[in-house]
Amino acid sequence: MKNIFFPITCFVIIAVILISCGQQPKTTDNQPKKDQARAKPETMLLSAYLGLKNALIADDAATAAKSGNQLLAALNQMNQIGTAAGRSNDYAEMVDDIKENATHIAANADRITHQREHFESLSNDVNDLVDLLGAPQKLYLNRCPMYNNGKGAIWLSETKAIKNPYYGKRMLTCGAITKKY
Repeated sequence: MKNIFFPITCFVIIAVILISCGQQPKTTDNQPKKDQARAKPETMLLSAYLGLKNALIADDAATAAKSGNQLLAALNQMNQIGTAAGRSNDYAEMVDDIKENATHIAANADRITHQREHFESLSNDVNDLVDLLGAPQKLYLNRCPMYNNGKGAIWLSETKAIKNPYYGKRMLTCGAITKKY
């Protein structure tokens, strides 16, 4: 009887261990949180803007158009939660202007000069939006003094290195950092 009891006891103990190990609740350490899995719309907007800037630097109108569509997608997800009290009209105006310029950029995949014209206004509005909502990452505000017949134009960049989206490869390093976020 002792010989039969020992194998049965071992079998029961092993079965209990296997069953309990297989049904342990999963920890969330290895699972991304909902907030981490989905980027904030403001971050998506900035990412699309920076992608657009980089496409213009590379003189790549087709990629610039795709980034314009990404800007539109990010804007559709944005809301006014982060706006300062009493500034909701400013926010709405900025978003409308960004949508208009992003639409023009997206619709003109074969006209980089036209995209750059809209990028100028877009950059002003994205900069105003960053001023209003804050920068989700380190940014540099750059200015090209020569663009638009010497009137100049600004753009935001994620790097210190000056790479001019208004002239691309023709005048890649024209400009200077005017502000850091």
